[in-house]
Amino acid sequence: MDTARDRRRSGQAMVETVAAVLALSLAFFLAARFSSLLKTRLLLSHAAARAARARAVGLNRYMAEKSARVAVIPAAGERLVPSGAPWDGSAQSPAGRIGDAAADILSAPAVSPEASMEIWRIPAYLAAENESFARGILDYALWDRLSLSERRSSAGDGGRIDVSTRFRAGSILPALFGEAPALEGAYSIENHSALYMEDAGL
Repeated sequence: MDTARDRRRSGQAMVETVAAVLALSLAFFLAARFSSLLKTRLLLSHAAARAARARAVGLNRYMAEKSARVAVIPAAGERLVPSGAPWDGSAQSPAGRIGDAAADILSAPAVSPEASMEIWRIPAYLAAENESFARGILDYALWDRLSLSERRSSAGDGGRIDVSTRFRAGSILPALFGEAPALEGAYSIENHSALYMEDAGL
């Protein structure tokens, strides 16, 4: 009698544990998705600001688009160019003791070799004169999902430039959560390039 009762209690405890784990896992994935979307939204606002700034100082639309792309690199997915295996930390000396591991971590550079390689390619990408050359320097899987729209007002001394960005980031477990929604960012800045440059309509 007691054995049957103990079995029922054990089975009930297992079901409750599984339900609790599932609920916590769902909460974790929802929090991860929300934080990813929030990060992307902030990056889009930053991208709109970079593009608006590029246009405000007289750079053409293509340069503004490249500036916006660089601003969304953290949400742009896999790097296609340059391709290659990610850095595996092999430059560090093998650690035999916990103290050695701590010393290696503290003495490691703040920026990984992968990030350093990426950082020095960004100015070359921004300086590229055409799309094919630029994409040969640096390219990301989700860059094509970024779109840029611009509106100019002519009030006052040169007016304002309003830039908005739209982007659909990658999704966490798309089979479960579906595709990520399209997000937008916007920024407005004074168009002071008209004070010292002639707009060639580019």
